[in-house]
Amino acid sequence: TRFSAVSPQGFQKALMVNILKTQAQNLLAAGSEHDRARFLSVRGQYAAAWLSAVPSRAELTLTSSAFRLAIRLQLGLPLFLNLPSHCCCIQQTDLHAHPTHLFSCSLLRRRSVLVRHNLLLNVLKAYATKANLTTELEPKHANGKQTDLAILGPGCDILVDVAVISPTAPTYVRGAQKPLGAANTREKAKCSTYEELVLPSSSHPWVLESYGAWGKCAVNLLKRLSQQVAD
Repeated sequence: TRFSAVSPQGFQKALMVNILKTQAQNLLAAGSEHDRARFLSVRGQYAAAWLSAVPSRAELTLTSSAFRLAIRLQLGLPLFLNLPSHCCCIQQTDLHAHPTHLFSCSLLRRRSVLVRHNLLLNVLKAYATKANLTTELEPKHANGKQTDLAILGPGCDILVDVAVISPTAPTYVRGAQKPLGAANTREKAKCSTYEELVLPSSSHPWVLESYGAWGKCAVNLLKRLSQQVAD
């Protein structure tokens, strides 16, 4: 029997896909609960988009130090080399074993979360403005409740709440054992809040996971705003 020296078209790609899938499955099976949450999140939709973004504008540009931090985060490495072995908070968390504890630490959370939240909110507001839509930050409603952003325009009446959550945080790690489990949990909590508002607007929680994955509602909102830009 004679065999062709030339492989069928696409054979090498198919072979590598199967090898990489097997390796990914082995990592998921052997990893800890925190590792599995990270593995699944970094494979989520848009989680790796920042790696291929063209730095044509300020909001698409990362400094060298920010890029290093992002890479270390995705690899599950300590974010800084000179960190103490344990956090000084009441949990005394091992920072080498759980480097993302810094995202949910009670001593750091309030200020860092607010800064990150406001940066993302301003990006979303600017994008909606480019679509020729009217925006209002932190609108207050008749029942005293408040959302992060109202986006208004012809055929567009949207309330948005922004959140970035860490899949490895104690609150979310159990649910994050499946793809977008952390984002889905947060989206459901925000949607329950919207039901109490009883408003005619279309409500969209804009939830991102700290490894970059976008929640389903965030993806739908992006598509809706992109359609407005196209129109």
